[in-house]
Amino acid sequence: MTFAENIYDGHTLTEVLKQTNSLIGVYPNTATVDRGYKGINSVAGTAILRPSKPLKRDNVYQKQKKRKHCRRRAAIEPIIGYLKKDHRVIINYLKGITGDQKNFIIATSGFNYKKLMKKLKAIAFWLYSKVETFNFFIDNVFRTSTFNQLSFRKGAF
Repeated sequence: MTFAENIYDGHTLTEVLKQTNSLIGVYPNTATVDRGYKGINSVAGTAILRPSKPLKRDNVYQKQKKRKHCRRRAAIEPIIGYLKKDHRVIINYLKGITGDQKNFIIATSGFNYKKLMKKLKAIAFWLYSKVETFNFFIDNVFRTSTFNQLSFRKGAF
């Protein structure tokens, strides 16, 4: 989602949740924000989660769950930096807000396509190794002299 002017992140959350509702039909149960977010704790039934120090009453499982949830959100930041650096999102040559949106969609599509191609390459190498192993088996078992000397009589099997 893009905005015409550079506004505070806390003011964009309601718009993002509205867009999420229009795309998937429901509001999410939780939204994770970074430490800089200041504002309300819930929007349209969506609980806002901020990273914070664990409470004294939290057990180990609750602490790990909170930490894991906030780390997942922190994993997005390097991807945005990578898109800006390697997929030319930092400079936009397209006009207007729709140009910004199109530029970002094209960049993220290229990023996802690159990830998909890496996975397909790994699958292709795995499949090639299986075919080569099978060919090696065929060459060494079925083309040996002992296999050729076997006589297959009628009714032997």
